[in-house]
Amino acid sequence: MNDFDTQFAESYKHFSDDVRMIARFFPRAVNIETTGIALDKQGADYVVSIGENKDGNIITYKQIFVDVKRRLGTDCFKYSRHGELEIALETYSRIDTKVPGWLVDVKKRTDYLLYVFDKSVCDTGYLFPYQMLRKALIDNYTDWKDKYDIKRQSSRRGNTQYESECLFVPVSVAERAVMDGARMRA
Repeated sequence: MNDFDTQFAESYKHFSDDVRMIARFFPRAVNIETTGIALDKQGADYVVSIGENKDGNIITYKQIFVDVKRRLGTDCFKYSRHGELEIALETYSRIDTKVPGWLVDVKKRTDYLLYVFDKSVCDTGYLFPYQMLRKALIDNYTDWKDKYDIKRQSSRRGNTQYESECLFVPVSVAERAVMDGARMRA
């Protein structure tokens, strides 16, 4: 059983690795900080301030919200039928009450999803624009659910137990779908 509170506390152990990775994706970042539990529930683990340093004064022009999705150990191949690194796309956060998963919930503040894996398995992070990955899931859901695994996970948050549902898709397939979704005929 997955324990949300334990996972949330564990995520702080990866703070310096996350910040280094995020800084490499956003070279104009002047500040990167964790958001805390309130914004975490809204789909943001980190807020990245984009700006510049002018004469010792930091000027922030934009804030970007990044949600980190971490797969530990060899878990990133757990459901793979093709031996490829896979990412989890949550379709339902709570199945019993039909609460949409973090990738289909339109209320999330997420700008980017950063998928990171256990370094012993993969030392590469994958940054996806949230809305583009969301579109890729919507556009390809019927095909993907037939090709890739959908799994339910029992979780606990405080005294509440629930089941969530994720579709596990190879990284290469998600990347291609995002790029395909970025092209449209006029």
